[in-house]
Amino acid sequence: MKTAKNSFTWKRGLCAALSLPMLLLAACGAKTDAGANGTANTTTPMTIEMSSTTTAHEELQLTEAPAPETTEQLATELLETTTVETEPAETPEPTEFVPDQSWPTGSCGADLTWYFDAQAGQLTIVGSGTMEDYERDRSIDYGVSTPWCDYQEKIKTVNLPEGMTSIGDLAFYHCMALTSVTIPESVTHIGDGAFSGCKALRDVTISSGATEVSWGSVFQSCIHLESIDISADNAAYCNIDGVVFNQEQTELLYYPMAKTTRVYTIPDGVTELREGAFADAMNLSEVRIADSVTKIGDEAFSGCSALRKVTIGSGVTSIGEDAFLACALQEVTIPENVEEIGAHAFGYELYGDYTANRFFVIHGSDGSAAQTYAEENNFKFRNK
Repeated sequence: MKTAKNSFTWKRGLCAALSLPMLLLAACGAKTDAGANGTANTTTPMTIEMSSTTTAHEELQLTEAPAPETTEQLATELLETTTVETEPAETPEPTEFVPDQSWPTGSCGADLTWYFDAQAGQLTIVGSGTMEDYERDRSIDYGVSTPWCDYQEKIKTVNLPEGMTSIGDLAFYHCMALTSVTIPESVTHIGDGAFSGCKALRDVTISSGATEVSWGSVFQSCIHLESIDISADNAAYCNIDGVVFNQEQTELLYYPMAKTTRVYTIPDGVTELREGAFADAMNLSEVRIADSVTKIGDEAFSGCSALRKVTIGSGVTSIGEDAFLACALQEVTIPENVEEIGAHAFGYELYGDYTANRFFVIHGSDGSAAQTYAEENNFKFRNK
């Protein structure tokens, strides 16, 4: 009887159709089996040639296969031939501000309009140009005549538009729920007391455009403000450890009220401490004024209720009015070079009116401005 023989052989082309895990497994090379004598035997990968006959007999013929490529080579080939295409991320378009018709609204500049969303506690200003300045008005709540004064306690966020060029005097005075504010690049001027009394304010970002800021009063009584963030591109001001200086670092402009530092040394090179620079700094207990400083401005350390020690550098020639008013100082040494000491600079509290501390002691040189100040204010004077 004749037999019909059909044979087939698996070649490497079939391996290319396998998934990566199977391919890597096939490429691993020798497989170790335990022999009868307990030693490890290495088996070479084989191809299988099978023939079928009309008899009940099946014969398997095994022939040695070509050596497979290494795992590293196969993985490299796959990576080189595999490309992953990704679609570029879409940039979301800015959401257009659409005010609700029920929201309170009004004008706060020739081309500026404000809206207040009471539910969100959000004050939004749209438009461009200069904001109006506002004044104290004792006949209304919180004493400032801003158009949103009826909502001051409810304002949690303030959105200012790019294109706005100034923030008016006392604009956001006493917005007690306001926690953060970012000044747009277009704003160049921030007026007196603009954010004073914002007791919850913690985060402030000053843009590169703001070059006219009333530092002595702009953040007055912001009892939780620890630091000011100023753009590195600002041409007028810089931030060193949260403290604001002019760009040349010759004037110290603002020391945040809630800054946690207890002992602060004025950096060498500073020549002036500006008006109200350290006013009401709650945690400051000691300050060391560098010899490079020549002028201490009015109210520079006024209200520093924890300040118990101050070292005044030998270069200081002028100390302004109320410079150390309402501090915890009990004595001070005033250098001989000081030529001018303003009214109530040392030894006074403010309880509705100026009240002298009759136990206050001034140390200085005979015939100096220190001795003159002590005698005029009936303080004890001791020649150092």
